[in-house]
Amino acid sequence: MTRIDFPLITIITVNYNGKFFLENLFNSIGNLDYPREKLQIIMVDNASTDDSVYFTKKKYPFVEILASSKNLGFAGGNNAGVELARGDYIAFINNDCEADSNWLKSLLKTLSER
Repeated sequence: MTRIDFPLITIITVNYNGKFFLENLFNSIGNLDYPREKLQIIMVDNASTDDSVYFTKKKYPFVEILASSKNLGFAGGNNAGVELARGDYIAFINNDCEADSNWLKSLLKTLSER
């Protein structure tokens, strides 16, 4: 896969009072073996009260934040994130996960083999 072959990927995570998890998640996304300019990262925050939004804005400026005034739930949060997505592909990841550095390349390789 050459650099020009990298499609734009939107990664969406839904957060509700998960500040404790966000550092591991966003650090792992920041370390992906994938061109940063080909990533759109969206965090949908479901009206957290634990400073998740402020923490993310301050520490991870590459993350687009949709701060909901009410808890949309998991499905509703993902659907709201999809409304902002610009990617050729959309990946959903839970806020308590850490992505392996080759995660996206492996997924794209599998998709291209079909």
